[in-house]
Amino acid sequence: MYKKTSLILLVAIAFRAHATVHTVSNLPNSGAQFNDINTAIAAAANGDSIYVMGSNTTYANVTLNKNIWLIGPGTFAQKEFVIPATVNLIDLEDNLNGAAVLGFNCNIVGGSNIQNIEIGYNQLNGSQGMSISFSNQTNISNIHIHSNILKAGPISSNIAVTFASSTLINNIIFENNICVGTFANMNGNFVFVQHNVFYNCTYNGDDAFGNTSNCIINNNIFYNSDPLTGATSCSYNNNISYSSTATFPAMPAGNGNIDNTNPMMVNVFNSGSYSPTLNFALQAGSPALNAGNDGTNLGITGGNNTSTVTGEVYNMPVIRKMMIQNTSVPQNGNIDVKVRSTKARTN
Repeated sequence: MYKKTSLILLVAIAFRAHATVHTVSNLPNSGAQFNDINTAIAAAANGDSIYVMGSNTTYANVTLNKNIWLIGPGTFAQKEFVIPATVNLIDLEDNLNGAAVLGFNCNIVGGSNIQNIEIGYNQLNGSQGMSISFSNQTNISNIHIHSNILKAGPISSNIAVTFASSTLINNIIFENNICVGTFANMNGNFVFVQHNVFYNCTYNGDDAFGNTSNCIINNNIFYNSDPLTGATSCSYNNNISYSSTATFPAMPAGNGNIDNTNPMMVNVFNSGSYSPTLNFALQAGSPALNAGNDGTNLGITGGNNTSTVTGEVYNMPVIRKMMIQNTSVPQNGNIDVKVRSTKARTN
């Protein structure tokens, strides 16, 4: 019988050494502490982290009701044996204050009185109807949604993110996301939509927004996506549109925008949905280079520039390769493993 070393714990401890780290895998003989995410949440305390290993088996739906960092391996991580952690639905329970969902293939729904939430580095696939839904909920504030791939739901809706139409949302930031679907029912105070790429949105033709008002929309690329229809009383600054007949408003509602001009991304197409083979970086000579009102690029390569289409969680080590050093091991002996890891790669 061979001895084995679990590497998942070492990686997770490096990420949040100040709190307890719990590990989860639904694979047999994985070395993780739990085989179910909800069981790990029940055992965790506020402030803990739960690291979930990739698996070819979908994890059970998750109910998140504590201030916990829930961390997956990323959806297209650039490493050997790339396997995402898939959860059909992660439910943010009522009154949740402080939590993070990072690096999963999932969909998210939220309850009422939700605040101080980070949703990042996920592929939100829309298989449950929408990628992120706070529909019919109240008191939604201080939400940071960044560095995700946000896909639309079924053809009947084509909505990626939605809130309740009657809810006033506060302090919401959407940034550095690839959005293949419409943002709907966003009406609030200090709602920022910045440094995203709206790519081939298909709601009502090609609308990026639906029933949306009072948003600050800066430094985005609208590629075959209408930035205006469905949005009222919004301000637009330093955005670029392409393959759209919409014309950005003049001051004071708009400034520094570029109408219907190719942003010259490396490898994208004027139809279709998201694919990991696409490349949203900007080519030399792109009019979107350093064109933001913050002096950085338009789209996902600008702003805070922590965006990653691999889903790798920023500032968390990623094991790129594992190599067994000894060719034979006696019974009850040790396997020597060499590990190569780096921080997450952006774009």
